[in-house]
Amino acid sequence: IRGFAACAAGGLPAPGIVIVPDVHGVSDLYLRVGRRFAAAGFLAFVLDPYSREGAPKLGDMEAVFAWIAALDDRRVLGDIA
Repeated sequence: IRGFAACAAGGLPAPGIVIVPDVHGVSDLYLRVGRRFAAAGFLAFVLDPYSREGAPKLGDMEAVFAWIAALDDRRVLGDIA
């Protein structure tokens, strides 16, 4: 699984946090959030949940909800872990 890591401002070791973006994936918003946690002393990792097969093509909220419902929860939780 790929993602973006922002190192703690004070260096390592540091407490860590995994940031899971919304259905639209890693965006500038989540990169900024990761950097803000790093500035506060955390090692922040913004998970790219689509690094396996690419971002889904979701045209409307109905498609978003159907796609989320079809996700394998064990796989998603394993990727986060």
